[in-house]
Amino acid sequence: MQQCWMCCGAMLMSIFTLRFLYGLPYSHLLVGFGDWRVLVLLIMYVATGLMTGLVVKRLGAVAKALCVPIYLGGCYAYAVRSGSAALTLQVVVAWVASTSCVLIFAVSKAMQGRSRGRALSTRQPNAAEEG
Repeated sequence: MQQCWMCCGAMLMSIFTLRFLYGLPYSHLLVGFGDWRVLVLLIMYVATGLMTGLVVKRLGAVAKALCVPIYLGGCYAYAVRSGSAALTLQVVVAWVASTSCVLIFAVSKAMQGRSRGRALSTRQPNAAEEG
């Protein structure tokens, strides 16, 4: 629900800025959607919102914060592809290291949840719980 309100607020601010600050017609809201770069950014934004919701629900807010380098790596790859950034070894090494940390954290968190679930399902009641 929070993301819905954020989306509505962002849309209203865009309309306000476009119409009242710059005096442009509403048709300018659709300018750019014919460009593939705009569509890539829009798809990345939507995918980030969806993945953030899933990550927070499954792994918690810490994992969401750790996923920021993965998303920024995707943005950087896009910048390299479009020619506005250069690909260097230091960037690749930093991205691989941070992505590895995120994946290790996610796997350990998932394994911890599984082992906790097994322990609860195989637990035998003690005498105090029975009587």
